Amino acid sequence: MIKYVVNRLLALIPVIFVTSLLIFWAMSLTEGDPAMMIAGDNATVEQINRIREELGLNDPFLVRFGNYMKGMLVGDMGKSYVTGKDVFGTFMEYLPNTLYLGGTAVIVAVIISIPLGIYTAIHQNTWKDTAGMIFA
Repeated sequence: MIKYVVNRLLALIPVIFVTSLLIFWAMSLTEGDPAMMIAGDNATVEQINRIREELGLNDPFLVRFGNYMKGMLVGDMGKSYVTGKDVFGTFMEYLPNTLYLGGTAVIVAVIISIPLGIYTAIHQNTWKDTAGMIFA
């Protein structure tokens, strides 16, 4: 059993890497420039270029991705472009509420789905089964 769990965890590494790469690539294709967002509407081209250089936005894609992954491995998620706060700190601040909300949603779903599944199984191939499946 332990060997299976270890193998699954090791298989998770390339999945996380490829998923991160695809998401990072997709985000790089989106419209908008973080440097322009930070600099504001009245910024000069020089100011925008300076901010792009400070943030590493002028670096090649693979260099930016490598820096991103290096930061993620050490827990450095950078600073928010919008608030200027540390992203990891903000993440940790909202994590308890997120877990509470997610846990509550799972409990509510289980409380509703188990009785509904039993009810539809008892009334198989009837209008009650169909209604229960539509409700689900």
